[in-house]
Amino acid sequence: MLDFGKIRRPDNLPQWERPPVDEVAISIQFNDIPGLKIVHYGQFGERLSKVGLVQHEDKGPINPTFEVFGKRVAPVQFQFQAVDIPLPRVWYLSNDKHRLVQVQPDRFVYNWRKVEGEGVYPGLNDVLPEFVIRCQSFQDFLTEQGLPQLSINQCELSYFNILGVEEHETYHHAFARIFSFWSDEANTNPLNDGSSLEQDAGNIALTHILRGNDGSPLARIHTHVQAAERSNKRVIRLSLVFRGPWTQPVGTPLLEFFALGREAIVRLFDSMITEQMHREWGRTIASQGK
Repeated sequence: MLDFGKIRRPDNLPQWERPPVDEVAISIQFNDIPGLKIVHYGQFGERLSKVGLVQHEDKGPINPTFEVFGKRVAPVQFQFQAVDIPLPRVWYLSNDKHRLVQVQPDRFVYNWRKVEGEGVYPGLNDVLPEFVIRCQSFQDFLTEQGLPQLSINQCELSYFNILGVEEHETYHHAFARIFSFWSDEANTNPLNDGSSLEQDAGNIALTHILRGNDGSPLARIHTHVQAAERSNKRVIRLSLVFRGPWTQPVGTPLLEFFALGREAIVRLFDSMITEQMHREWGRTIASQGK
């Protein structure tokens, strides 16, 4: 059985009264579960319906993702043979669609999300215990069905944010208003006919490695900033994904990894946002927070 442990939050970790969080996803990836069949999806769905996750949707599976450090592994050579049809990914949703469990043969995900921009983020201190309860329920279900327990190989914590662009603001100036690493000085290139080519904005991708006290790599944070549209309005999507291999000794609390990921993401977010936006979103530092 997994040891989930308890949520820990550093006393000096910043928090925001009005964070721009649109969705949070907590995910574990594991080795395929031998013997898992489509009928088990329905049976597990019956269990979840008793706790309010009453709607079901079939989705395509999420491809396996591995964070590899050091020497790259040689590509695996595949041989094609007759196999069963791959199982889908199934969504189990609450009636208001704010809470969501996703299950596929090698992954379990718990999400809190806004719906059409509506909803109040409850904070990770509320979302993580819900993940624990649902994940433990899934493990109990596997045991009752005589199926193997989860053999976790990767863990992932993701924050997805939606940042508004003002009506008469260019993406370039919106980036500068929000992100401390973006200059407000337009990069303009004059053309021969008197017109000019002015920098606007596009996609930004950054990667950071989290290292332990001994310098060994533990995980990565993948940051993506993207100019986009939502409900016919211009927005900026900011995603921060903390992902790493689960190679901890047996008995190590799983939530220690997610607590570490939360701290790393929050401190990175704190460093990349301007003082103006910190004020607008109500940045504070407290001993207990979300």
